[in-house]
Order: sequence, then structure tokens, then C-alpha cells
Amino acid sequence: MAIERDSSIVFHEQGTLNAVTRWISTHDEGIAEWLKNTRRAYQADRANVSELDKMCVLLLKDSDGHGSGRIGLLDIGGATLEDIERWSIWQDPKASSRNAGVTEEETQGNGGKAYMFRMFTGPARILGVVDRTRNCKGFDGAPVSLERGHRDLCRQ
Repeated sequence: MAIERDSSIVFHEQGTLNAVTRWISTHDEGIAEWLKNTRRAYQADRANVSELDKMCVLLLKDSDGHGSGRIGLLDIGGATLEDIERWSIWQDPKASSRNAGVTEEETQGNGGKAYMFRMFTGPARILGVVDRTRNCKGFDGAPVSLERGHRDLCRQ
């Protein structure tokens, strides 16, 4: 009896999203992941930011009677459209390589997305500006839903 191979590996989308994001359960874990991603973006095989210029700012706004709370991370590395497209792929072992072939570390590209997917209720965006061009992808939809797991180009 021969075994016929499927043309692709099939995963249950919602189950897979839950499996790759469930390790993020607090804002502390998500913010730490964002800070790690910024450090990684500054390395020589990525944005190659000099030691003197490496900086990021964590932005926090409490909710009040006029609006919900906000969390943001501003850095100076910049993200190209190619970067953001690559980061949009779940479980990509070369997510942070910038196609250089050599990386200082290998990642799966899930942490920042998992944080935005799992811990926020409204829109969440990855936004980069390089050479005066805005590059953006975002999450929107009901929390921890399949709809939210599909990234869209930002519309503003």
C-alpha cells in the first residue's frame, strides 16, 4: 500500500495561532520581546546602527475617560517593506535575516506578532519609515481570533 503525499503540510489555522502565541500572557513578556526585537534590528547584519545611536523609547499612556490605554515602542532602526513582509510570516526561521544569508541570531518571527495578536483588543501596528516611505502591517479584529491573525496593510 503506497502512501500518497499531500502537496503541502496542512495546519488548523486557529489551533496553530493559539499554539504559537500562547506563551505571551502578560504585557511584561510582550514589551521584553519588542525590546529584544529592537536590539536585533540594530545589529550589523540588519540596520547596522552604531553603538552611540542605539536608542528606543517605550511610550505608555494610561486609559482615561477620553480613551483607552496605549503602548508603543519607538526606535531609530527603520523597517523596509521587505522587512515588514518577512515579519508577517508566522514561524519563519529567517524572519530577522533581511535575506543576508548570515545572521547573528535566528528567530521565528513570532514574539512581536504574538504580543500584538494576543494582548491587545484594538488595532495594533508594525510601522517603519525608511527613506521617507511609510511601511506598515497591522492586526485588527476580535482578540485571539482567526480574523485578527491575518495581517493587513495599514489603511490611514
